[in-house]
This record gives sequence, C-alpha cells and structure tokens, in this order.
Amino acid sequence: KVNEMYAYQGAQGLKNAVEEIINLPIDYYAVINIDIFEEFVDALDGVDINIPYRMYYEDAAAGLIIDFKEGPAHLDGEDAAKFVRYRETSRGDYDRIDNVKRLAYAMLARVKALHVRTAFKAPELVDAVFSNIETNASPALIQKLVPRLQQLSIEAATLPTLEVEETSRLEIEKSEIERFLANIFGGEARVFVEA
Repeated sequence: KVNEMYAYQGAQGLKNAVEEIINLPIDYYAVINIDIFEEFVDALDGVDINIPYRMYYEDAAAGLIIDFKEGPAHLDGEDAAKFVRYRETSRGDYDRIDNVKRLAYAMLARVKALHVRTAFKAPELVDAVFSNIETNASPALIQKLVPRLQQLSIEAATLPTLEVEETSRLEIEKSEIERFLANIFGGEARVFVEA
C-alpha cells in the first residue's frame, strides 16, 4: 500500500512509489508532521475556517473532546489539530483529507494576510515549520521560496481509487491517472483501450 511505504522505506521510498504510480518525476517532497497545524496556527494567532459539518467525538481514555458546530469559526492551534484529526464521518479518512486541505488553505490565507515577509521573521513561525517537516529541499531553496509565498496557491487532490470488495482495500484506478493528472496540470489525457 502507498500509505505503508513511508513506514517501510521512508520518504524516499514513498516518493519513488508515487513517481511509479503517476509516471512523472518528483523533484522535492515534504513530509509534514500533523503537529505543525497546532504550532503553526498558534504562531499565526489563529485561522478563520468554515466548519463543513457538525463534529463531535469524545475519547475519555485519551482525554480528547472534539466539538465544533457547522459554520464559520476562528481556530487556535489546539482546535486546528482537533479539526484535522476528526474522522467520524461515513467517508472517514477521505473527509479528514478534505479537512486538512481546508486548513491548509486557511493557513495560507492567514500568512498572506500577515504579509509573509514580516511574518516569517517571527522565530516561533520558523520553528513550527522546520521542526515539523521532513524534506529533501535545501534550506537555501526554502529561503528563496519564502518571499514568494504571497503568490503561492495550493492545488490538492487525491488519486482516483477503486475499492476491492474482497479485501476492502483501495487500489489506484490506473485508467483514470492520465485524466487526473491532465485536470491538475493541464493538457489532455491519453486514451487507453483495454484488451
């Protein structure tokens, strides 16, 4: 499974597996520790986000309570971490992935609103980023990219999959990969005919 590659072969193994699936080279990767949301959002003095649906979950053993009403909200770091951990929906991890994307968009909007050049001088923001990301990008490259964050846009997508009923596992829908990539990067997908 692709989601097991990181545990077995680390970030480079995961990068290689994704390259094989999409048949494109990947220059850089960033493995983001989920703790970044709490630290980064606190360093930004919170973010504004639209909670897509009622979220309630209680785990007494862990001392965790997630309790959000649907609608606009201002989240601090602790609430942001809870928001991305919530998976008590019929789509489970798919909805969780969508919430990670929502939070990433909200964080980017907040960085842009704070004028990133000033914001990135704050030591707690820099610490939050570098202590929670594993990447093959050099510090010099990252320093070059920081001033460009004002122009950054996020394109996030999930590979098309099929559920194999016998095993309840998801498999990549290979016939849809070309169309998926064309939708993200532009261009036209090649058409394949199955034997």
